[in-house]
Amino acid sequence: MLMKKEIKLRRSIGTIIRDMLCGLLVFSILFQIAIIPTFALDTEHPNQIITAEESIIDTTHQYDSSLPNSTENLPEETQNIDSNGILETENQVVTSQDILETTTTKDSITEASETKIKESEFLIETQVETERQEFSEDKKLEEVSNTDGIVEDPTNTIKDDELQDLHRRIQNLSAPTEDESEDFTLNEKDIKLDIGKEFQFQLADTNGTKIDGVEWFCRTIYPYDRLYSSEQIQQENCCSINSDGIIKANKSGFLEVWAKYKNYLYMCKVTVRTKAQTFDENANIQTERKAEEIAQNMLHLNDVDKVLAAHDYLVDNVQYDHSYLRKGAYGALIDGKAVCMGYAQAFQKLMEKLNVESSVVVGNAAGQAHAWNRVKLYGKWYYLDVTFDDQPRKPLISYKYFLIDRDTLGKDHSDWYFPQEEQTGGLEYRYYPYKKMGIIAENQEQLENVFKSQLNSNNFKNMFVYVLVHKNIDQLTVKRKLESLVGVGTSVYEESSWKETINDYTLYYYQVNNIPTHSAKKVKFVNVLSGNSDKETTSKLVLTFDKNIDNLSVNDIVIKGVDKRDLKQIKEGIYELSISNISIPIGSEIIVQVNKRGFEISPNTHSVRLNIVKESAPAAVFKAIDDRVGLLENIEVGMKYTVGDGVWHKITSTEPVRVKTIYQRPISIIKTSSDASRMDSDPQIIRLKNQNEPTWVKAVSCTGKNQNGKIIHVSIQMEYQRKDDTVWTSCTGREITGLASGEYYVRYKASGSSLASPFTTVHIDVSPIDSTPDGDVVKPDISDKDVVPPPVPNVEPTDNGGSTGNGG
Repeated sequence: MLMKKEIKLRRSIGTIIRDMLCGLLVFSILFQIAIIPTFALDTEHPNQIITAEESIIDTTHQYDSSLPNSTENLPEETQNIDSNGILETENQVVTSQDILETTTTKDSITEASETKIKESEFLIETQVETERQEFSEDKKLEEVSNTDGIVEDPTNTIKDDELQDLHRRIQNLSAPTEDESEDFTLNEKDIKLDIGKEFQFQLADTNGTKIDGVEWFCRTIYPYDRLYSSEQIQQENCCSINSDGIIKANKSGFLEVWAKYKNYLYMCKVTVRTKAQTFDENANIQTERKAEEIAQNMLHLNDVDKVLAAHDYLVDNVQYDHSYLRKGAYGALIDGKAVCMGYAQAFQKLMEKLNVESSVVVGNAAGQAHAWNRVKLYGKWYYLDVTFDDQPRKPLISYKYFLIDRDTLGKDHSDWYFPQEEQTGGLEYRYYPYKKMGIIAENQEQLENVFKSQLNSNNFKNMFVYVLVHKNIDQLTVKRKLESLVGVGTSVYEESSWKETINDYTLYYYQVNNIPTHSAKKVKFVNVLSGNSDKETTSKLVLTFDKNIDNLSVNDIVIKGVDKRDLKQIKEGIYELSISNISIPIGSEIIVQVNKRGFEISPNTHSVRLNIVKESAPAAVFKAIDDRVGLLENIEVGMKYTVGDGVWHKITSTEPVRVKTIYQRPISIIKTSSDASRMDSDPQIIRLKNQNEPTWVKAVSCTGKNQNGKIIHVSIQMEYQRKDDTVWTSCTGREITGLASGEYYVRYKASGSSLASPFTTVHIDVSPIDSTPDGDVVKPDISDKDVVPPPVPNVEPTDNGGSTGNGG
């Protein structure tokens, strides 16, 4: 901002320069009149530009209000002269052609010169008038400013004295909440909008009733500090607001919305995102929705199966692609393409939706930077690397890096951080997926059964066979056992490049060709039906054939989206298959496929709709009582909850449960299955709110030995505590009085699902004289030049007149 004397000084200099330029132009014209008849014109350059010596007047330059108010950026009255000495101005450049355009004789040249002289005289008169106007503007600036300090924005056209007074009042507030009334609440304190979007502001009383007669204003901070009424705010600002409190985002930027009711003031910060920020936000929303959609079919699973289902989904649906280096979870879940970070972030996103504690781990693997995950299951941490398990050429999903311990991971991963107190699991789930697939063998009998179940599950001449074998069975024994089962003339090749060593086990892949075929027994697959009533979850499927299928096993039946348990024959040609862990959308149909060597089953597929009946979702209530603690109420026996750390806690009574939360993690509560006909309920997710620290509160010192210290700029939504005290005391008004010297903590109270905010520390000192509201505030520690308007938590009314904050 410029001082008024500096503005006048620069304008005086500009006046002198323009007067000199006018004189030079007149002299130049008269000189040309005298010499042009003597010298021939340059016909090859008829538009030669007048140089600096020939000069020209520029009277169009006035104070540019669009520039910041600083002496460094004030427009100069003289313009730049280029390296050739040519004077550049905002006016049309005068050339010798302009002077001689219609003249070929001395008389016509004289006439043109006289015209130019008159134009110069007019320009001089115009400059005099401009100086008068500038002097008048200076007087207006003096009238507007009541100090000798910084000059207000000179282009501000607001003439409303009442609005100007309100603007100064807002500027002089010590805190944005200083002129609020406890009887009313603004519905938001900090919002973000996308360009073109609208939001309805509302002032309400303690009962939530909308207040009429509210005046709405917008205050811009950059480039000028201005206050606009709802009628004056222009479209060129980032937002506009109408008299009903509806704000519309016009372009990216920041401003404050102020609500005035009676003599009370309320403020909300408004940020309008850039298009790039909106794009990123929309991408985040898409990613969140996709993750929720995927997780919806996994919510009822136990935590180990949740991890397994998420792992398998990403391996099946994501392709490794170097071009997606920066697309993260969005690339993996939306486009189906990612690098290691995308796999890891997508897995992390799914775990968030499934309320399993997890994190992305960054380190090195295969000689380069790499990312993977860790998850917490039943109090212990396990590692997994979905990227390394995605081996698209193999017929089986790899689980080499699924739920492994730190030592196993450290064989080919390095340089990652882990807390020293981290309690890691062992090999509890190391072979879990292979056991579910039925391909693990610890002895030769199990080895033979694994091979038989795969060979007999179809009539193909050529097929892959795989088995996970304990180290006590050597490789040669494994191959000979397979050769003995397929018979003479069949070739067995080991795919050695696919072989994996998994701790004490080895996974072998074999390509079996030219399997002998025999005359197949024709069997008709009649249908498949649910074995449960409509009021029960499907746990049994009944498969009907027109005749028996000898030695039919669960390995001969292919179903996606469920776990197969066991198969038994209940009648001639009728079999009952037990299933569990249904992971398909409610009301969906599944395809049941049956194949058996030696049988020609036609058709070999049928579909069936599965019925899913769940327990009713809980309706528990969380009441925050501290910054990390709250009570879980309205609960019943048979429920269980987790705070997102992978540990489920059983609820054994209807008494409220004290819960210690984890920062930024929700609480999940489910009703466990009461019998086999019902599945666990969908989880009730309670998302906790975090409030901002009230950094703007201040302390007023005591005088002498009196206990008359104060803490000001507080509200009834806050509470305070003296250092070393154990009890928080509620604030009852705008200030706390009668305080002794010492250190105090002030914070927003816990309320509903809003946890108590972090506290601000203030010091009440002893002063021999009356103190002013400028006591020592420990946080934030910034200089005056860096002070910005403090964030204000969003305070919402509750039934008892209290508040909840959602400004975290």
